[in-house]
Amino acid sequence: MFFRKEIKNRPIDFLILYLGFSIAALVYFSFPYPVMVRKLVVIAMGLFYFFWGVWHHKQRGDFCPKIGAEYLLFAILGTSIILSAILRG
Repeated sequence: MFFRKEIKNRPIDFLILYLGFSIAALVYFSFPYPVMVRKLVVIAMGLFYFFWGVWHHKQRGDFCPKIGAEYLLFAILGTSIILSAILRG
């Protein structure tokens, strides 16, 4: 419920997030890139997510270091999980 309200209040923010993830997924899955390029795409996506989160909360006016740390930790966690899957594959 809260998430729907958030999307309705700031649709452009979430459109940017969805487009960023979609473009990264398209680049990642469309071509048979070498493993190094795939790793860079995943790292770039993690950085994008972190900076998007900081920007989004600054726009809302509720940014604080805890929120920045949360986005950083989730970006590192997600990036690490995907990179470990790439290395095993």
